[in-house]
Amino acid sequence: MRKDTVPGTDYIIYQAENGFSYSLDSLALTSFARASGICADLGAGTGIISLRIAGSNLVKKVVAVEIQKSYSQMLEESIRENRLDHKIEVLNENVANLKDYFATNSFDTVLINPPYYDNYLKNLTYAKATARHGILDLKEFIKMAKYILKDKGRLYLVGPSTRAPEIFQIFENENIHVKKFCFVKKDEKSKSRVVLIEAIKGSKRGADHLRDILIYEDENYSKDYESIMKNEVIL
Repeated sequence: MRKDTVPGTDYIIYQAENGFSYSLDSLALTSFARASGICADLGAGTGIISLRIAGSNLVKKVVAVEIQKSYSQMLEESIRENRLDHKIEVLNENVANLKDYFATNSFDTVLINPPYYDNYLKNLTYAKATARHGILDLKEFIKMAKYILKDKGRLYLVGPSTRAPEIFQIFENENIHVKKFCFVKKDEKSKSRVVLIEAIKGSKRGADHLRDILIYEDENYSKDYESIMKNEVIL
């Protein structure tokens, strides 16, 4: 287990030496999101999303749901060292079972960096694979998020750009409408790798396509990237 810093905060995060570790995707999601109130981090891994939003005065509490016991334990260690016991609660459980723990309309904000199954990942170890594959498919994550969200509650999700049409269709089928989205690109000339999405439960149809987030500009890190690493709100 190694100790790393949480970009843009005074917190540390424990992660496995050779296991799953946080990515820029999760950092971008927390800068894109307007997390507030009672928040849920579904498929939390070692807790980078929970730790990034915990310092906000707008966030009252975070429930980090993670099925892997080892990752849950590392997050609990991070919480103790950062003295965030009052702010973050860890639930070592399958997201599919959240109805056993929470009533509907319990959360103001849900954040998800969901697992995706790709053939090239099949040879990974179980622990590492579960961190990205998980037990549920994307539809089930969104269905459970809708269940625990309050009316007008916000759902934030990051996913592969190549699956954006599928993701939008799932939101439509579940009657939780996308309100804004943007793509993240390495630079202006590159193809987008991930999409960031905000959906609101009980909202009307109609989404704003925001400008792309660029990581590099003129071969240097962009202002967007610098804002992300400072844990600042972008867009």
